[in-house]
Amino acid sequence: MISPRLIVGLGNPGTDYEFTRHNVGFMVIDSLLKRLPGESEPVHKAESFIWTRRFAGKPIYLQKPLTYMNESGKAIAKLCRTETIAPHEVLVIVDDVHLNMGEIRLRTKGSSGGHNGLESIIDELDSNQFNRMRIGVNAANEDELIEHVLGQFSEEEMAQVKRLLPIAEEAVLSAIRFGIEQSMNRFNAQHLTNKDESNEIDESNENAESNENGEID
Repeated sequence: MISPRLIVGLGNPGTDYEFTRHNVGFMVIDSLLKRLPGESEPVHKAESFIWTRRFAGKPIYLQKPLTYMNESGKAIAKLCRTETIAPHEVLVIVDDVHLNMGEIRLRTKGSSGGHNGLESIIDELDSNQFNRMRIGVNAANEDELIEHVLGQFSEEEMAQVKRLLPIAEEAVLSAIRFGIEQSMNRFNAQHLTNKDESNEIDESNENAESNENGEID
């Protein structure tokens, strides 16, 4: 079973980029941090903000690279080397202009699909065998692509984002507990804004499994 130990949200640091389409990966990490108990302040290492948590009895890392999108791979590779994390133990959360708002796709491997952040990760890990969760941010013409992904969500889109974030959380937690492949079967056919209660993860015992600070034992 492929179960990720490192959950990476891609994005750009700084308040100017906070609610841009390119930063939807950061938004999912923020949402997970509110849900999983532990220290709110990150550790600053590997050119990233890092948090440690436990879920389903497993220690996990949550990472926000601070290298800016196009060099995300440098930060991820540094943490993987330091903590001995293999590519197949990484789950990268990334925006995708080829998917509609409210859609996700979980994959165990693949190409960059033209996404510079994914391309950097493939180059730095020297592998495309890492898991990814692609979150749709709607399409854009090629000549408007940069402006689109660096532009802020519209009011209507932001309302959709708020509805999809809890479902993205469920998909990540499902991947940790049940593995990527089983979670692909559960979530890839679903539109995130049409929440399926059967996909909710039972957390009744999770808080008991976390230590006081949510840190790795």
